Amino acid sequence: MQRDLRDTALFQELTAVAASWFLPGTERVCDAAEPAVSPNGRKIAFTGTLMSALDGPAITRIVLLEIRDRSLQVVAASGGSDRSPRWSRDGAQLFFLSDRDEPGRYRVYAFALSTGTVTALTSPRGSVESMQIAPDGQRLLLVVAEPGADLSGAQGGISQQVSSPSLPAWMPSVENAAEPHGWRSAWSLDLATGLLGRISTAGTNVWEACWCGNDAIAAIASDEPTEAAWYTASARRIDLHGGEQVLYETDVQLGWVAASPTGEHVAFAEAVCSDRLIVAGDLTIVENGGGVQKPDTHGVDVGWLGWIDPQRLLFAGLRGLETVVGLFTLGVGTTELWAARDRTIGSRFGIDLAPFPGTTPAFIATAQGFSQAPALVRWDGTLTEIHRFALDPHDSALPAFRAEAIEWTAPDGLEIQGWLLRPETAQPHRLILEIHGGPIGVHRPRYLGTNWSWVALLRRGYALLLPNPRGSCGRGQAFATRVVGDMGGADTQDYLSGIDHLVARGIADPQRLGVMGVSYGGFMTAWLITQDSRFRAAVSVAPVTNWVSEHLTSHIGDFCRRFVGESMSAFGGRYFTRSPVLYASHVRTPTLNICGALDRNTPPGQAMEFHTALREHGIESVLVTYPREGHAIRGFPAVIDYGARVVDWFERNLPA
Repeated sequence: MQRDLRDTALFQELTAVAASWFLPGTERVCDAAEPAVSPNGRKIAFTGTLMSALDGPAITRIVLLEIRDRSLQVVAASGGSDRSPRWSRDGAQLFFLSDRDEPGRYRVYAFALSTGTVTALTSPRGSVESMQIAPDGQRLLLVVAEPGADLSGAQGGISQQVSSPSLPAWMPSVENAAEPHGWRSAWSLDLATGLLGRISTAGTNVWEACWCGNDAIAAIASDEPTEAAWYTASARRIDLHGGEQVLYETDVQLGWVAASPTGEHVAFAEAVCSDRLIVAGDLTIVENGGGVQKPDTHGVDVGWLGWIDPQRLLFAGLRGLETVVGLFTLGVGTTELWAARDRTIGSRFGIDLAPFPGTTPAFIATAQGFSQAPALVRWDGTLTEIHRFALDPHDSALPAFRAEAIEWTAPDGLEIQGWLLRPETAQPHRLILEIHGGPIGVHRPRYLGTNWSWVALLRRGYALLLPNPRGSCGRGQAFATRVVGDMGGADTQDYLSGIDHLVARGIADPQRLGVMGVSYGGFMTAWLITQDSRFRAAVSVAPVTNWVSEHLTSHIGDFCRRFVGESMSAFGGRYFTRSPVLYASHVRTPTLNICGALDRNTPPGQAMEFHTALREHGIESVLVTYPREGHAIRGFPAVIDYGARVVDWFERNLPA
């Protein structure tokens, strides 16, 4: 495989697809996240995505949408990216985060709607990761990451840079007994005086936080700053004037903390989870007096929470292949508001909602489907599209395809669900098994037009199987925990039986099968080709291939211990028997291994080990390492190069 693909027809084809979506240089807003409704209900502020050129990461800007005439206004900036809009209580200002003055360091800014001016507010040292305005509107709560804090796998799995004096190029790096990590802390910013006050104390690492009334915060926090420490974090109440109380502890993971405006109740999702920021599970509510409620959400794995008032809690999540929004009322119970299978709410990893002002439950959200471009929508009994972000001719240039929800039965009798994308061409198709990350993850409808490699594959007549095997979100905690301690065990047959199902239906050609995946999907790709010889091509991206070296070199060693389910010192145990690198001699499948040099989630050595092991056994293998990428490939034009290499690999090994 050649190093430079820029002059190839495939690279240019994918560049054209990406350019038709972004229209770089035109300042077109092409996606939305983090919607926030103004207090009078007339405007929506959101984080919009645009590209000035297909080079580097996408730029985000604060965008205002006037609901009445659907007009858009982009808050101007000279550089950097802006995100996380929050309305002042009177609606006269928008607070937001931006790194416009120092790349990578997000600070707090205020936009005055009457004058259009932007003002930098006092910000703590480090980068502000999240912000929330107090119920009385007088202060901002800031969660701040110090330099050196790691990002989660969902954020790229890299370490944030630490500035230091210039040193000679020959100077070695030195790691002592404990590697230094940046802490995350909670701060209060008084909007009237501009004074900052630290809320959390030294020794408490705050992963996420919200106001709990006006004089305290609720937080998901741990006593260590490492990414591995998140897996044992607890829910805590921290008073502004001193005092910290553990509200809730559990053996699994917590996320989406949300406190009622009066601080009487603190809610969060409780779930076995493999990655920070993508928790989806049971709804748990802790009362101020210490009582605990676990409301019945009617099968929904909750992945977003927000209080409407002291009595009503809005939640959203996944139920099977559906996205569901519901309402829990204290003393009454749960009401389902909206459910859909063909559309999903939110971005790639998360769910974005904004309650609409008023007493009647209503919300603003981002929504998309396989054939439905991202849009801002309003639900108030019916779903109304407010602004759609796709433009012709982009939509008309997409390949004709069908998206089908499918089910099959694994050999042990467990029902498995997933999605099938297939072109409108004659069957049987070349089939690519696309495995999601996690393992506690999920495939859900996302707009095809923003996945360049899928577009190219469907154009060429491939079908794509997107399975949600045991361990996936949306089927409850009993289903999710089936993969814990058994990664690469029974879920192996969930994937293979799905292929058998499509072969039996005449959809898939058994002689032209490929497999690919990212993160846990990369691990399963490597694992499947050591266990089954049916695949003619494989693409393993950001994989784990050796659980021992993954435990010792990644920043999530505790994940390995929890999900492998054994100690690394158990020689001959699952740390060894579930490591694909030790079965390389079984492989007959040409394999493309892809990794990011900056990845701390699944370090690049994992892909290198498997590549070297395959080559030693005479198997065709290529290793591609992107020098500026972390966990998965995200920046431009690297993501186009990545897509071109994936499609080329399957074209070479699965001929039409």
